[in-house]
Amino acid sequence: MRSEWRIYGAAVGMLPSCPTQSAAFSLPVALLPEEAALLLEFGAAQLIDGATPFAAIKAATAASPPAEMQAQVGDQQGQAPATVRIPTASLDDPAFTAAAATPLRPGALGYPQTDDDHLRLFVFRNLWQRGHYITAGLKFGGDYLVYPGDPELYHAHFVALVQRPNQGITPLQLVALGRLATAVKKTFLVCSRDAQGQATYLSIEWTNMV
Repeated sequence: MRSEWRIYGAAVGMLPSCPTQSAAFSLPVALLPEEAALLLEFGAAQLIDGATPFAAIKAATAASPPAEMQAQVGDQQGQAPATVRIPTASLDDPAFTAAAATPLRPGALGYPQTDDDHLRLFVFRNLWQRGHYITAGLKFGGDYLVYPGDPELYHAHFVALVQRPNQGITPLQLVALGRLATAVKKTFLVCSRDAQGQATYLSIEWTNMV
């Protein structure tokens, strides 16, 4: 997904109390709605009903408990180790196989719905089609972080903010965006769509003037 489609997602991983990778415990990767919609649009992913297989696994587990793994654990106070049992439900379970065999229609994703959703997806797609990697940009004050290559190898060059075509920017916001981007060594990118349906980008950089 990352190498072929330049979709990075956000690594979720496992809870410390459940270190064994299992679809019943946690998702390995969480996708932005834009990332999921893009993968569905290009046929690179399938949308399945996640609730059905989990309900089937829960019912099957109650009827006949699945095989379990045992691990010896002890605390830092030097107490005697205890045995914990970790269920091994995974994607190999027949319930998951049945759910994957009947994918939902892409519209079941429920995104995009509003005009703002459509604009965000349009900007995300346009940046992606230009060869960029894109991740969530909330922690940098924008909608997306835009990378020139794999985020494991490159720093983001842009903090992208999606604005409606008729939505203005006050001088105070202009200064704030420029200073924020400069503080994190990036260029702020205001993204929108013009009346002809073309993507428009305004870059904001803070520079010293002597």
